[in-house]
Amino acid sequence: MVKESLINLLPSHGPRNCGYCHTNKSSNKYGFWAQTLTSKHYQLLIDQGWRRSGKFLYKPNLKTSCCSQYTLRVNARDFKPKKSQKKIVIHFNRYVEGTWHSDKGKEANRDGNASKRPKMESIPSTINAGKETLLDKIHAPEGVKQDFRHRLQIILEPASYADDKFKLFRKYQVEIHQDPPSKPTPESFKRFLVDSPLETEELILGDGKTTRRGSYHQRYMMDGQLIAVAVLDFLPKGVSSVYFFYDPDYSFLGLGNYSALREISLVQELEQRDPGMVWYYMGFYIHTCPKMSYKSHFRPAELLDPVTYDWYAIQDCLPPLEHSRYVVFSKLALIPTTRGDLPGQLDPDGVQLSNFDNIRFRIHQRTFSASRIMQVAFQDPHERQQFIDKLRLYVAAVGPILASKLIVLS
Repeated sequence: MVKESLINLLPSHGPRNCGYCHTNKSSNKYGFWAQTLTSKHYQLLIDQGWRRSGKFLYKPNLKTSCCSQYTLRVNARDFKPKKSQKKIVIHFNRYVEGTWHSDKGKEANRDGNASKRPKMESIPSTINAGKETLLDKIHAPEGVKQDFRHRLQIILEPASYADDKFKLFRKYQVEIHQDPPSKPTPESFKRFLVDSPLETEELILGDGKTTRRGSYHQRYMMDGQLIAVAVLDFLPKGVSSVYFFYDPDYSFLGLGNYSALREISLVQELEQRDPGMVWYYMGFYIHTCPKMSYKSHFRPAELLDPVTYDWYAIQDCLPPLEHSRYVVFSKLALIPTTRGDLPGQLDPDGVQLSNFDNIRFRIHQRTFSASRIMQVAFQDPHERQQFIDKLRLYVAAVGPILASKLIVLS
């Protein structure tokens, strides 16, 4: 069976309120609804500045929005943790081992006293010794260890609903993001973090090894209790982080940074079987948003140019972002433009009607070109023009090459 990407175009809408700086009517984006999406096509979309929230695919307009959201990816193969990042893993492992703990640690965190944290014990650690790799250190505390105080299990499973996941998500949203207790519902959780247009599958590679594609949940189990969940997409070039939520009682473990390190090590592990999986996509980076500053500390990392879709080393991008909200890195000649296969986002007025010949619509199980639909379906000139304007906006945002690969449901 040939796998297809089936989407629904959405009506254009005006500016929305910004979820980052909370300014009214200042965020602009284009989006569509994906019924199904191949991992290959989603990889192409991510490499053109797109992201997904459930089955909703969206691309911010960096030029016109208040907060410019640049796609960020980390080279997992060449990643070398900083001293501070190594300490996060060491502290986490020693907590599991029982040589970094305090009876007041969790209780103090529940009371909101951030000054109290578990302390290092004088007991020598039996892990994190030597010159093990990040992958070795990440896996060191897992499984049943008879002499460890805690038991850590990391379980990777296809994205799915479970009551313990939802309860943890609600606790996280209420305590960390100050959502009203009634706002997170099982339905909203499913739409946001369970529903996905990507098919979960295992592929057999040429050498007989298997690799994953699709949407997964990575459970963090401590002593049989769910303490965190990472929502991940496995794509041809690497792993995309969709969302991460955790039990606020375990905030002292630095789980936000720890999860990023664990996911980088996951890409390293996957690359051993599937050489094409090199990149860890951390989502969007907004230079003016303090909560995102931690993302720039994972190196080597790159930001996506909004016009050419070239990637630029983040250390070259940060200085100009200090002076301007919207920066086209390629115009600064940081490095030569190298990609010619995918054009940047187009001006809708510049999209030619000839591009419509390759756009496919699915109507009652039959497939038609957009040009054919224009000829036979619209007698009213006004309705025909509305159809043309809608398609021009779609082709401008997706690009004519990718637009020819997706099938629009009507």
